[in-house]
Amino acid sequence: MKSENKNFRITQQNETTHIEIEVNKINGIAKMTLISLILISMLMPFLVLIYAFNEHQEIRIGYFVSVLIFIACFAFFLRLFLWNHYGKEVFVIENNALLFYNDYLYFKDNLKQWKFNQITLGYINPSAEEFNSMETIFGNNELCQFAVLIDNSKIVTSNLLIEKSILKNGVI
Repeated sequence: MKSENKNFRITQQNETTHIEIEVNKINGIAKMTLISLILISMLMPFLVLIYAFNEHQEIRIGYFVSVLIFIACFAFFLRLFLWNHYGKEVFVIENNALLFYNDYLYFKDNLKQWKFNQITLGYINPSAEEFNSMETIFGNNELCQFAVLIDNSKIVTSNLLIEKSILKNGVI
């Protein structure tokens, strides 16, 4: 079974259910800004090295410290770009276990796993912050967070907001 929508996708094969919630894509100006910052942080150490060689200056420890700083900036901006362009939160339900992680296309982060006896899919209104099962969805354009209630005690929520109408159409 497969249910697909703009930002919310449920795929069920055999005993495994994949639930994916994608981020809203960023606009072109923000995307170009991030790409520019990635390129600057990647190219700046090379430009400084070329300048130092042309001016016949010694390469001191400060250069290596600045290279580390630019590598950290490069990694941060690359991760930010990948999340805002390809990012999604993934819930995998399989063999009485719930697996949750953030998918950045080339790497995964924030991996968490829970064992359960009973599981209930639902949502949380950001203003009320209480769990509601999928059967109680009303209202179409209101934003909510997808949530999973584990053994009537632990609630695992998505950090991304989606419209209730998308959840209503994507229910298993």
